[in-house]
Amino acid sequence: MAPVRREDDHLEVAATWEDLVERKIREAQERGDFDNLPGQGQPLRIETNPYARDWELAYKILSDHGFAPPWVEASRIMEQAVDAVRAASTSWPGPRPSERAAQRAAHLERVRAANAAIDRFNLLTPFPWLQRARLSLEAEARRFDAAWPGE
Repeated sequence: MAPVRREDDHLEVAATWEDLVERKIREAQERGDFDNLPGQGQPLRIETNPYARDWELAYKILSDHGFAPPWVEASRIMEQAVDAVRAASTSWPGPRPSERAAQRAAHLERVRAANAAIDRFNLLTPFPWLQRARLSLEAEARRFDAAWPGE
């Protein structure tokens, strides 16, 4: 059954609630109802975390003192480690072929470090859908070898 909304002296009908809501928002925009709102162009100050539930006070205390939950800190470390793996590929091939073996070993060590950071994050995150897949050591070795073939 199509959604019906009673509006003063008439009824509004749409195929879905989403269509009805989108139409009402569009009409309000056209009338200028969203122009010159207080705080326009400023970031929203969201003080509560709807996902925190029982942990809200603990998260607020951490945030007030410049800290984040351990899984968030682990996420930052993991992203830096993965970024380091990706950034290293910009230096391939190096200026001297004699450095290839050392560069390959260093790259694979970065991959191992990134995987350790991914494992730590996956253990700490309370949300299973945020878990990250590990980097494939073999795929990264093939990527290195394709970019910097051996002699």
